[in-house]
Amino acid sequence: MAEVNTTGNKPKVDLTEANNKSLDLLVEIADPFFELLKDPEFSKLYVVNVLDAIKYACANHKEKIIKIAAALDGKPVDEYIVNPFTMPLKIVTAIAMYSKLSTDLFTSADQNTDKASSASAMESTEAQEEQTFS
Repeated sequence: MAEVNTTGNKPKVDLTEANNKSLDLLVEIADPFFELLKDPEFSKLYVVNVLDAIKYACANHKEKIIKIAAALDGKPVDEYIVNPFTMPLKIVTAIAMYSKLSTDLFTSADQNTDKASSASAMESTEAQEEQTFS
């Protein structure tokens, strides 16, 4: 018989383990996802219509799609059974997850570059002003 929590306290969750599992999942689907993005037709379709992109990917990149879906379900590829009703949502979820991650990373890197460039330009301007007034 299962234990019932009668104290009203929420059970403790090991966040380190949960975070590690999430990162492991990202790593596992990274290769098939980025291989999919290398296909210019998929990328073009994804921008215009996500469902058309998924249909294209399922027709032309079966192995990659199955790797992604199996990883999201936590199953080995050789044991994974495709469910056509849930597959599109899994692909959209994986793509959205990586799109957000990529956007955040590039935006952060771009902001850091802009700050460095602005600081460098400001120092250059200040140096020129000092020379002018000396």
